[in-house]
Amino acid sequence: LTALVGQVREILPQYGDNQVFEALVQADEDVMRAVDLLLTAAPVSKIAKKKKDRKKEAAEEVEEQPEEAPPVVEEAAAEVEPEVRREEQRPKTPAEKELQKLRKKLREVERIEERLKANEKVDPLQLPKLDRKTDILSEIIQAEKVVEEEEREREEERRRQEEEQRRIEEEERRIEAERRAQEEAERRAREEAARQEALRREQERIAEQQRQEREQRER
Repeated sequence: LTALVGQVREILPQYGDNQVFEALVQADEDVMRAVDLLLTAAPVSKIAKKKKDRKKEAAEEVEEQPEEAPPVVEEAAAEVEPEVRREEQRPKTPAEKELQKLRKKLREVERIEERLKANEKVDPLQLPKLDRKTDILSEIIQAEKVVEEEEREREEERRRQEEEQRRIEEEERRIEAERRAQEEAERRAREEAARQEALRREQERIAEQQRQEREQRER
């Protein structure tokens, strides 16, 4: 093709060797057809054409692949009750902290017992904890009663506040209803006053008209 490239470049020296080469390939090494291709439109490289075809095929494969469904999130899990959020944000009371410590001690005792049952080695300094299991259980029962009583008091306080909030809202609605009723009454009073004024003026007009008619008759 080197000789053919030279022939084409003698006709069209403004084109480079690569452009002429691509035109000759597309023109099946016909010099005149290659010249026509160069003059009419820039020849498309076969390599570029292959790359374009590969990109198109890849895009079609992507389109054919089914889209993965987005993960379904349970609405119940996404929506957290306000009471639960308030409970999580509330700092623990001393009784709750004490109950948490006692339960931790009980778990330690139970782990020691499990290790002894499994014939595992236990630190001798940990063995005295086993003697306190009964006392720990008794203290847990007492602490749970205190925590339950605190929870009951908090629940009563929450209900009291909700009731107070409802009472305030009802009072606001009542005041708003009275205000609207007062405005409606004032509007009707203004309309009645305007109607009475219009009626008075009409009566005066009629009376004046009748007086003028009498005067004309008397003349």
